[in-house]
Amino acid sequence: MVPGLMVFTGCREAASIPKPHAFPRIEFPVGKSRLVDEAYCPLRFEFPDYGRVVQDTGFFDERPSDPCWFTIEISQLNASLHCSYGRILKKSDFDKYIEDEFKLLGKHNIKADFRDEVELKNKQGVGGMAFLLEGPVATPYQFFLTDSTRHFFRASLYFNAQVNPDSTRPVLEFLKKDLRIMQETFAWK
Repeated sequence: MVPGLMVFTGCREAASIPKPHAFPRIEFPVGKSRLVDEAYCPLRFEFPDYGRVVQDTGFFDERPSDPCWFTIEISQLNASLHCSYGRILKKSDFDKYIEDEFKLLGKHNIKADFRDEVELKNKQGVGGMAFLLEGPVATPYQFFLTDSTRHFFRASLYFNAQVNPDSTRPVLEFLKKDLRIMQETFAWK
């Protein structure tokens, strides 16, 4: 009878087993697609209504070069999409925008483990490129859209938290679907 008692006592004092690391549960927002058509911008596109468009009035203590600079705040996912627009008046403007795009991309590319480039083209004749950067980068997804003669638009997705690719990946995958819809519906006014 004593040995059974010892087994019973042994079961009551189970050794603690380390639990695997887990990530917090992410509540993805449900949003209806809406047309973003701001009076201060010569462009429009669709984006879910969980993103709030806020016009940028300052850029490093200066005014943005065009009134069509804005941020789409996605507070439920602690993310923001920073958007800027520039007019193309001559070929050198277009060349400068492309040069600036790749210069900014290069700053993030230093920390990236991998970079994927995808050519973009939609039914409205808008083209550009999207860049997916993997690794501990501040902005894992960037893209530009242009008609190469009059308009240039650039967007960069940022997470308002410490860079951790493992924990931001599910959010990035969720947002990439909405960013593709934005790119497919993008048009100049």
